[in-house]
Parts: sequence; C-alpha cells; structure tokens
Amino acid sequence: MCGGSVLNRRWVITAAHCVKNRRTSQMHIIVGKHNRSRTEGTESSFAIDKIVMHPRYSKYKFRNNDIALVRLKGSIKYRREVAPVCLPVTDVSPGTVCVATGWGLTRGTGDNTVLRQVRAPIIDTKTCNGTGWWDGRVTNVMICAGYKNGKRNACVGDSGGPLVCKAKGVDGVWTLHGVTSIGSYDCTST
Repeated sequence: MCGGSVLNRRWVITAAHCVKNRRTSQMHIIVGKHNRSRTEGTESSFAIDKIVMHPRYSKYKFRNNDIALVRLKGSIKYRREVAPVCLPVTDVSPGTVCVATGWGLTRGTGDNTVLRQVRAPIIDTKTCNGTGWWDGRVTNVMICAGYKNGKRNACVGDSGGPLVCKAKGVDGVWTLHGVTSIGSYDCTST
C-alpha cells in the first residue's frame, strides 16, 4: 500500500516504486480514506487507466526520480475530504517545517489504521549528503526532510504520500513539495 496526492479529477501523483512492474488491473486508487480499519462513507475507489513513470526513474540509483502519475478511469468528486493539492510556484527553503502524511510504521513497529502526519523540516542537500546522513546519495532532483535522530519521521509504509509546506504569503494554502520515497528503517532519522 502506498499514498498519493490528488492533482485533479483524473490524476494522482505517487512514488514510482509504488507502481513499477505492476499491472493497472492489479491496483486501484482510494480517495477520501482516513481510517483503514472501517468504511467511513467518505471514500471512493477508482480503477487505473494509465501509469506514467518518470523516464529516468531507477530503483538502483537510490530511487532517483521516484515519481509517477496515475490516471484514473473515473472522475473524482471534490468534497471536504477530497481536494486537489496545490503545486508550488517557488522552491521551499531549508529550515522550513513541512508535513508528511501516511499510514506507515511508527517507531519501527506496526502500521497505522488512521492516517497520521509528522512535521519534517527541510534540510539542505549538502547537510543531507554528509557522513552519517545519506553519504552523497541525495541528488539535485530530491528534497530532504526530517530529523537526523530521535524524532519522528516518515517511515516504511508512507511511500508515495505527500510532503506539503505552507505557501509563502498565502494563508491556509499548503503546496506539494515532495513525494515520500525513502527513509530510515527505524523511523527516527531522516
């Protein structure tokens, strides 16, 4: 299971590793889901029409370009629980505290039934590539967010979910700056 973000009524954005080598008939997209353990009446399920993977995605190159678009066979109805994510017009600065969401593991144990969110500060690429962090594996097409040690971060099971940041100068607007791709296995480091 992976997360994703609604771009418009027919398209969802997610991580390429979530959909690579999978037939569209083997997957479906559910929007409006908050609690996985029960039907809430807010969710809608869609068959997949088409998957467009980044042409330079490679799981062997530290998941470089780990992004994909999924076109739905149906059309999403917007409501309070389901709306498109806004896209940014500017880059986000290091130090900005953003939010990642997902149903992934917490503290390396058990996944969640309820959608969770975690605050994740943006880290500059030089720091993120340092020794003890990602040791030079982060490229210029990636964004690094989270904490080095001891605090909550995105984790296994959060893949494909959004990293959203408050838009500068616009109250109440959050913009998509990243798609969760890879993180530490203990869920307490970047």
